[in-house]
Amino acid sequence: MDNLLTEFLECQKSFVYLSNILRGDIVREMGKDYNLFTEVFRDWKKIMDHVQRKAAVSALGILKFTGQKTLLQMLQEGNKNLEKVQHTLDFILAGKRTEFGRFYFLSNDELL
Repeated sequence: MDNLLTEFLECQKSFVYLSNILRGDIVREMGKDYNLFTEVFRDWKKIMDHVQRKAAVSALGILKFTGQKTLLQMLQEGNKNLEKVQHTLDFILAGKRTEFGRFYFLSNDELL
């Protein structure tokens, strides 16, 4: 259960951060790596629907829910994909910093 919750929280943190960033021109520059983000979004929605329907009902529902190996694997895969998306985003922003020297000292959030 601890591993699942750790993966769950990491996925949620990364997903929320990236979902606020990935809009407009940056999506076009990401190309196929943006598809990884949409896959995670689809899986995240399935997980949250399942949480709402099954796990929120009772403590037994939570134990059954967190005991699913496929759920842990889904979250681990989602975290890997979100790391790839973050890496691509960092690469794109590094290119922008190189192209425009005045952006060199801005953080990713400030640059976006």
